[in-house]
Parts: sequence; C-alpha cells; structure tokens
Amino acid sequence: MEILSIHNSENIKDREKIFLIWILSTGLALRIFICFFSGLPNLHTDTYMYFDQANAIAKGSYINYAPNGYPFIIALLHIIFTGKALIYLLLWLNIILGTISIYFTYNISKKLFNNSIAALLSGAIMCLYPNQLNYTRWLLTEIPSAFFILAASNSYLQKRNFLSGILYGISSIMRPTLFPIWIAMIIFDFILKKRLPIKLILGGAFITLSTCTYSYIKTGEFAIAGNSKVNIIYSIYTFGGNIAWDAPQKHPEIKTSREAKIEYFREAIQHPVYFLKQRIASLWQLWGPFPSTLGDTRSLISRIIIGVENIFLIITGMYGFYLQRKNKMIVILILPLIIITFIHTMMLSIARYTVPMEPFLIIPSGYALYELWNRTKQKHEKEKITKTI
Repeated sequence: MEILSIHNSENIKDREKIFLIWILSTGLALRIFICFFSGLPNLHTDTYMYFDQANAIAKGSYINYAPNGYPFIIALLHIIFTGKALIYLLLWLNIILGTISIYFTYNISKKLFNNSIAALLSGAIMCLYPNQLNYTRWLLTEIPSAFFILAASNSYLQKRNFLSGILYGISSIMRPTLFPIWIAMIIFDFILKKRLPIKLILGGAFITLSTCTYSYIKTGEFAIAGNSKVNIIYSIYTFGGNIAWDAPQKHPEIKTSREAKIEYFREAIQHPVYFLKQRIASLWQLWGPFPSTLGDTRSLISRIIIGVENIFLIITGMYGFYLQRKNKMIVILILPLIIITFIHTMMLSIARYTVPMEPFLIIPSGYALYELWNRTKQKHEKEKITKTI
C-alpha cells in the first residue's frame, strides 16, 4: 500500500512537471511571436532616453535623469552588440525574463499555498495575461522590473536573504517606485523574526548605494534617479489620462525637487477637492474598468482589454487574498500592491505602471480559481450522491 502511494505521488509530480513545461513553452512561444512576428512596434519614446543614458555610461559619463538600471543593462550588452543586433538581443532578454517570471509566479504560489493546481493556474494566467505579453515587445523597464521584484520575492521565500536583497536593490534602480518594497520587507522580516535581517539589508544596500555613489561621483547628486522634480510637476498639473507633458516647460520657476514638493503640497492644501479628484483619477488610470484614451493613443479595443484585465484581477485576486487571510506570508504579495498603487495614485499614473504589480495579484487569482473549481466540483459530487440515495 505504501509503495502504491509513493508511485501515485510520483505520477502526480510527473504530470505537474509536464503541465509546467507546457505552460512555459506556450509563454515562450507567445512572447517570441509578439516580439518578432506580430508587426507591432518595439521602440517607445522612453526607449531612446534609455539608450542615451546607456551611451553616456559606455563613455564613462552618467546622465542622472531616468533610473539607470535599464541603461546599465543596455550599456553592458552594447560592449558586444550594436544597431539592430542590440535591439534583437534586448527583445530576447525581455522574452527570457518574461518566461522565467511565469516560473516565479508558479513557484511563489506553490510555496505560499502548497497547492500544485493553484500554482499551475497562476502560471497559466501569467503566461496568457495580455498586459504581460504586450509589454514584452516594448524596450522599457516593465518586464525587467516585474522579473526582478518577482525574483526577489521568490528568493526571500527560499530563505536566500542576501540574494533577495540584491534583487530588491536591482528592482529599485530599475524603477525607484519599487525601492520602498525592500524597506517594507525589512520591517516585515524584523516583525516576523524579532531580529534585523542583516543579509537582506546588505544585499539591497550594496546595489542601491553603489548606484548612488556612482551618481555622486559623476554628477554630484547622491540619488538613484534625477527625474523626481519633473515627475512631481507632472503630478501637480495632470488629471487622469490628460497628462501635462509640457508642465515642466510652462513652470520654469520650479527649479528643484524641493520646490516641486512644496508646490505639490501647496496645491493639495489650497485645492483639496480638486486634489482628491486628481488622486481618484490617477487610481482609475491604474486599476479602473475603463481607462482613458491617454491623449488618443489608446484604441477602444485596448481600453476594453485593459478594463477586463483589471476587473478580472481585482475580483479573483482579492478573493484569493480573502481565502488566504490567515496566511501571514501573504504579506509578501500584499506589500508590492499597496506600495506601488499608493505611490502612483499620489503621483503620475499610466496603465502600464501596473505591469510589475500584476503578478502579485495573479498569484492569489490562481488560488481563487482553484478554490472556485474545487468547491463547484464538491457541490456537484454531493448532488450526485444525493440523487443516487
């Protein structure tokens, strides 16, 4: 009987591996298709900015504007590849990171919920999720950021704190809005274990302080990125999808980040009702069921897809969180969602800013779908037994 039980267990594990391989293979194929065969563009306005910063790094200089995490990667690859070859390599990097992110989504789910079916469902959602697929084709920070923050969470669950800290640090220099997640995880770990997570602190500090020090040597400013002033100015004069891209030029009197912050709070105090409406509009851009046209750059179909995605993830993800409300480790998923949503609600919001957050809703979403399926199945079996009796 014991031998039969072991044999059945091995069969289940083999089937799980086969399903996982199919999911990863499908994810890889879809990402290759959208990058190379869909006919959709790959270069965004921000892409050129990242390339300019990468060129500066390659020449031994430094442009302290947008976060330099992605430009560091471009500069490193630029040592060997140039022109179209570099573009293709960066697309392949997105494809690989996106596919590995599917595995991380599966693995984090399995470690948190100890349920193979739920983990496979989470991986399948990540594999097919339109936003994750779409941004694979863009040479932006969305897919690398999602990869590094997922990798950090996965390493933390594996109790590899130093590596987790390094990955949190890399995610921070990719997108500074992810920096507070590392700080929050340090606090969470301290509360959980009643001692400072030294390795987690050192890993993150190594990356962030190295970047800040390099910035200071080259520019005299100790910072991860130098675009906080313009981002705050955008936030003051933007309403939802009507982004005031020309606001920094229209307000040359705001010369420093400190002055921008003062103006931001002055506007909030002087016009509290309008400020509240702005924040609601920003939240709507992130998670609303029908986002704006964003200056006529989004088609009706795109807006509907984004809205359906948001509704699906919010309903299923929140239900998954509710089902796992007694699991204290669920905080690992909740922190990125709360922190990034709060930052972008208070600042500038674009629908693509949800890309690094989506896996943290996809994971509980997979568990919720498993529970719904399991309960429906159990109810159906009970009804069959009742009819038989």
